[in-house]
Order: sequence, then C-alpha cells, then structure tokens
Amino acid sequence: MTSKREKILLQGLADGNEKAFRKVFEHYYPKVKCFLSQFIHNEEDARDLAQNIFIKIWTALPTFRGDAKLYTWLYRIATNAVLNHLRKQKFKALVSFESS
Repeated sequence: MTSKREKILLQGLADGNEKAFRKVFEHYYPKVKCFLSQFIHNEEDARDLAQNIFIKIWTALPTFRGDAKLYTWLYRIATNAVLNHLRKQKFKALVSFESS
C-alpha cells in the first residue's frame, strides 16, 4: 500500500511532471547505483545501467498500477536489469572464450 505522499508523487509522475520525476531520481538513484555496484564491479557500467533503469521507469510509468510501493517496483526493475546485464556479460565471456 502506498502512502498519501507517495500517491501525490505518483500522480505527478503519471501526469508527466518532470519535477516529480527529478525528486524520485534524486532520492533513489544513489540507492539503485549502490545496489547495482554490488553485482557489477565496474563503476561506469553500474552508472550507465542505473541511468538506463531510470529511463525505463520514466517510460514504464503508465504501467505502474500502484499495488506496491514505488521503491518495490523500482527495485524489481533494477533487479531484472542487473540480471539481464550479468547474462549478457556471461554470454560475451563465453563467446570470447570459444572464439579464442
């Protein structure tokens, strides 16, 4: 369940309010980047992935139903993104190893 303050913020996000999105970004970006850095040991890759996650969030906002808290949804997106990144890295390493 979401709080009244979060519902107001979500409404601003749903309306395309950049100020509301900036608040979300400023609050959650450091946490998301720290989360990603635990799995991705390259700061530049973690930073790029974090930025891509917030782009996904901006474009996926119309699909957010509000059944869960915003941070729960955001971390689910971050988890999926880091898993996909790690799969790609593993695949690249495998292809690189096989072509050597």
